[in-house]
Amino acid sequence: MMAPRAAIDPIDIAECLPFISLFRFDRDRKDFVCTLSGEENSAAWGGASLVGRRHADFLDCASADAFLLRAQIMMETPALAIGSSVLARKGEPDRRRRVRRLSLPLADSEGSPWGLISISNFGPAAPMKGTMAPAPSETVMFDCRVLPRDDP
Repeated sequence: MMAPRAAIDPIDIAECLPFISLFRFDRDRKDFVCTLSGEENSAAWGGASLVGRRHADFLDCASADAFLLRAQIMMETPALAIGSSVLARKGEPDRRRRVRRLSLPLADSEGSPWGLISISNFGPAAPMKGTMAPAPSETVMFDCRVLPRDDP
């Protein structure tokens, strides 16, 4: 089961909005496009709004590819993801940022996959030291179909 996109009420999550992002799945491009980016998300990636942009527009190639693969799995399963990863902003491969994130797939009004909602907590950008590799991504996914539900 996926929560419907229409069930997200900004008033209910007002205090979280600076950390929230919504990415709609664009079936023609087979990619996700940002439709909402809280101030903290935008600040983490240079301050410009992320709305209308894809991950490949602001992340390095490896980070964008990893996101796309996880996001597609989340939409197809459907699954929620809780994770921690190290990301690099496009054009700054030597500066990496730790992000902890909870992401959920959302459905459109007909129950078909719409996209993802995420809440993120970003650590400070830090330079890479020498040839030290970034910490690995740690993401756990949970199949939404087997999670407990609160049916009316």
